[in-house]
Amino acid sequence: MEINENKFTPFTKKIQPGPDGRSQILGSDNCNVMHSGFVTLKKGECIGEHSTHGNEELIIILEGEAEVEAEGAGRKPVSKGEVAYNPPNTKHNVYNVKEELLKYIYVVARVG
Repeated sequence: MEINENKFTPFTKKIQPGPDGRSQILGSDNCNVMHSGFVTLKKGECIGEHSTHGNEELIIILEGEAEVEAEGAGRKPVSKGEVAYNPPNTKHNVYNVKEELLKYIYVVARVG
């Protein structure tokens, strides 16, 4: 086995939502180019429009059904077991329009 010379170490972590339904999984304190988080949204809630800036983002639906609205692509349904991808410099939003809780993980990686 090779010696890990990175400043970060392998880890495991239990994923739990914070008081606002969100929690960070990966960030600059424990990885190089990615960050990620866990989000829970109730019916009628959305994450709020934001941009990927110079990053790529993958949204992985764990429970429920989302509508993901992305600049240039419109609003599309994404269900449990499906993913949505947003390229760099894309404004987007995630909505829960169903009764069931929406739970998803996002993974963001810097480009270049």
